[in-house]
Amino acid sequence: MHEYAPRVVVYLESFFALIREHIVPELVKLDAESAGIRHWYVIEDSTGLDVTDADEGTDFGKALRALAEAGATAAYVTYTPGPPSEHVLAYAVLAGGTNSDVLRSFIARSGDSITLGPWEDTVS
Repeated sequence: MHEYAPRVVVYLESFFALIREHIVPELVKLDAESAGIRHWYVIEDSTGLDVTDADEGTDFGKALRALAEAGATAAYVTYTPGPPSEHVLAYAVLAGGTNSDVLRSFIARSGDSITLGPWEDTVS
């Protein structure tokens, strides 16, 4: 069983890279001063990758489990404006529910440009 673990970790890392790539354009659309907390689903399945808005208070755990059982790799991403720290939190589940992780990335703004810092664990 341990021989397969590195592939799962690598796939989670590559999925978090996709989340970064597809969430940044959504963040660019937001006005950091008035956006408030926002949520999205990032879903990768046999038809491709899609980012959709999610409602506040949604049962994202149930939704992610259903997506994973249907063969999709998915994440629920939450944007939290600053201060003190503007960041995104992503809870990702691999297709089949074989692995999951929750990571945070801090946002840096420079003029009209937005970048996300490295993904990091949310607990130490």
